[in-house]
Amino acid sequence: MAGKKKKKKTGSVRRAQARRLLKKTRRGRTKRSRLMSHPSRKSRSSFQPSAASRQTEILLEREKAFQKEAESIVEKEASLADSAERRKRSRVDEDEDDASEDSMEQTLDRTPMKIYLDQIEHIPLLTPEEEISLSQKVHAGGSGGEEARHRMIRSNLRLVIAIAKRYTHMGLPFSDLVEEGNIGLMRAVEKFDPARGYRFSTYASWWIKQGMMRSLSNHGKTIRIPIYMYDIISKWRRVRDALTQRLNRVPTRREIAKVLEIPVAKVREIENIVNKPSSLNTPISLDGTAELIDLIEDDVARKPDVQVGEVLKSERVQKLLDCLDDRERKILTLRFGFGEHDPHTLEEVAGHFGVTRERIRQLEAVALKKIRAKLVLEGDLFENYLAH
Repeated sequence: MAGKKKKKKTGSVRRAQARRLLKKTRRGRTKRSRLMSHPSRKSRSSFQPSAASRQTEILLEREKAFQKEAESIVEKEASLADSAERRKRSRVDEDEDDASEDSMEQTLDRTPMKIYLDQIEHIPLLTPEEEISLSQKVHAGGSGGEEARHRMIRSNLRLVIAIAKRYTHMGLPFSDLVEEGNIGLMRAVEKFDPARGYRFSTYASWWIKQGMMRSLSNHGKTIRIPIYMYDIISKWRRVRDALTQRLNRVPTRREIAKVLEIPVAKVREIENIVNKPSSLNTPISLDGTAELIDLIEDDVARKPDVQVGEVLKSERVQKLLDCLDDRERKILTLRFGFGEHDPHTLEEVAGHFGVTRERIRQLEAVALKKIRAKLVLEGDLFENYLAH
């Protein structure tokens, strides 16, 4: 009985498990049918998107993000443009009020030299053939020659400007240099000979430089500088600037002298010439009462102690001469230049008294002997007296 009951129980368990399995199967079929009839209700486990569709979605999302960013940038630019336009419109009234004043100031700022440079800027240069033809007309003379001369001068005014820029640091205003260069250019037009084979600009450059350097020599410096020194100074400046740029420091005199192939002493002389002289009225004290001239000794005026010494010496000489007669006193006065007289030779004194120079020498020796004797009696120059 026990075995039968156990078998019966085992069969009932199996039947219960079978019924549960059947129910699960029916439920699964029902659920799949519903999902098939309603695709929107598909679960995540039953629907897995492909890799291509997922990548497409990512690209679309990025494109939307880029589009939004571009729209924001366009909006910002539009807002900036609007604000700039508003600021511009706000200034319109003020600009209109000041327009006439600004144009007037610009006109006043145009100096005569700037106007001159603007006028000659567009003058065409001459070809070699035109230079030869115009030069021949200049030498031929007449109205055609004057017109040709005028055209040659106008076509080379820019050459004067280019050369004048090299000498702007020499002490003369730029306008004065241009004026002197134009005079040299006129001289070059008259002297140019195209038969020699060189261009007019080469020939005119020499005359232009000569005119400028002559004016610089006469008026450029407080202390006159020889004309030949200006070319040396220009070379010195070019070498100094080139070495400064290459070495990144101020070159020494020895380095400059090596490039120029001149002694170091010559470089020092050039530097002294280039340096501007200081005014004697330059203030040297904080309150401005003392000037440089107060510290410089006057070599022309005699020192007070020297003047006193000369006065005492003159008085003593006069006392010593009192022991001589008139002729002896006159001879020594002329011979040694006492008082206001200059020293005379024996021949000049002999001619004055109408005697020979030997006689004057004898009288001079006698007079000096008397003076030495008086000095000995007075206790002065005893050693010198014994030496004689």
